[in-house]
Amino acid sequence: MRTKYHREITSKALAPYFSHRALSVIVRANIWQDSLRGQIGHDEFHFDNNAIEQGNTYIQLQRELIIANLEVHRAIKAWRAMGRLTHTAQDFYAHSNYIALWIIGLNNKEPNLKHLSFIDNSIINNPDFRSAKTYFPLDYFALFPKLGTIFKNLLPKDSHAWMNLDSPESGYLFKWAFHAAVKRTHYEYTEIIKMVQIKNSALLSIFSDLAL
Repeated sequence: MRTKYHREITSKALAPYFSHRALSVIVRANIWQDSLRGQIGHDEFHFDNNAIEQGNTYIQLQRELIIANLEVHRAIKAWRAMGRLTHTAQDFYAHSNYIALWIIGLNNKEPNLKHLSFIDNSIINNPDFRSAKTYFPLDYFALFPKLGTIFKNLLPKDSHAWMNLDSPESGYLFKWAFHAAVKRTHYEYTEIIKMVQIKNSALLSIFSDLAL
């Protein structure tokens, strides 16, 4: 997703649980994943090129880093890991056809936010489930206004240019990718909290940077 929406999703899902200082670090780490260094050679950061297993492994690694850093009171490093984790989790919906398959599975029923399933194994295990492939440099050029349409039409339908749900310009499905990403970000937070409580509930205040 574009930086604006990563920031909005992360803040919407996590603002009630972190101090302003902590949330700022989390958001900065989240959007760093879209820097040039975070784009080249890191399909696992974004679930690109069908790197589904690698993306899930990367998310698990960030969970473990959060706990490890909290145990030694390195809150900033824990927040950065939270930012990296949330970026990858959010891109799962923006860079794959998960939402498209969810809509198909509704069998013409009206999509409903309350029933939006953000982790549905029947979709993930669907043989048609896939994430977007990146075709450089054409996918990069397709991001530019005006000329972007020309380059997009040169790319296959499994490209990032065609499949991405990075912004409202991507069409109707974007809003559902956005809502799924908010739900997933909140879910990841709750999973981390469970892990922290098992280790040492006293670490919760370090993580949130709030008085509990």
